[in-house]
Amino acid sequence: MSYDMLAFDLDGTTITNTYQMSPSFVELIKEEKKHHYICIATGRSISDAYRYYRLLELETMMICFNGAFIYNPRTKEVLYSKPLEIAPNLNICKIFLDKEVSNVIENVIISSGAHTYFLNTRNQYLYQMLVDDDLPRTRMTVDEMRGKEIHRIVLSVKDDKKSEVGALLEYLKKDVITDKIEVYPWKSHSEIVDISVGNVDKWNALRKVCEHEGLSTKKIISIGDGVNDINMLQNSLMGICMKNAADNVKRKARYITAEDNNNNGAYIALVELLGLSQKLKSEKKLY
Repeated sequence: MSYDMLAFDLDGTTITNTYQMSPSFVELIKEEKKHHYICIATGRSISDAYRYYRLLELETMMICFNGAFIYNPRTKEVLYSKPLEIAPNLNICKIFLDKEVSNVIENVIISSGAHTYFLNTRNQYLYQMLVDDDLPRTRMTVDEMRGKEIHRIVLSVKDDKKSEVGALLEYLKKDVITDKIEVYPWKSHSEIVDISVGNVDKWNALRKVCEHEGLSTKKIISIGDGVNDINMLQNSLMGICMKNAADNVKRKARYITAEDNNNNGAYIALVELLGLSQKLKSEKKLY
């Protein structure tokens, strides 16, 4: 299949539920990037997607926050940025510091483009997921956060305060963040609230990348599994949906993988579609 760009999601797609990317997929991408533009398109922040960008040795634009931020980590070029709109005269750090003092919040991680601000280092699971030592990171203070663009807020509440998550979220929606937001659950972590920019779209972001790089939007292969991938799957030359996706997402794709994200489904599909079947047959292990 002739194509210009390969764009793919991370969670539920090209990484397993334990956040691993298979060696065979890594090898395939390293080969394909010699001839095609490779673009990660994820809901993650730069900070928790960069480990895969680094693993794949990419030098291209990366789409994060579902299209709210387009950035090249190698050149530090920002192609597009749509931050959250915060109510005037509010310093969001002061709000979270007050919640910390009142023993509701355990930790807060704020993504501002490629920069990560953290309230503290508690909840090591959250901290290690969202803070990358190779990217800029700063302890959050009122002065540090003044005037900063904010693309994502991930916070954890204390174990005995989980019942207050709903009220805290409603407060943020009603009095703090003035535009549409998206709130994402974390599997097995009900104490975590994940807030990102709303009214953004991965396909629109891919169009911006194509325009910037002189590529055709009619020659994109995309791979995804979520509702946030639907437009990307529908509009691509070949939209590949994961076996583990919901039915409403599968209906929008041209191709469904034979295996899920835990069994190298994206790799197997690409090998077949790109005419590399002999390579697949000759391998003893898929991951």
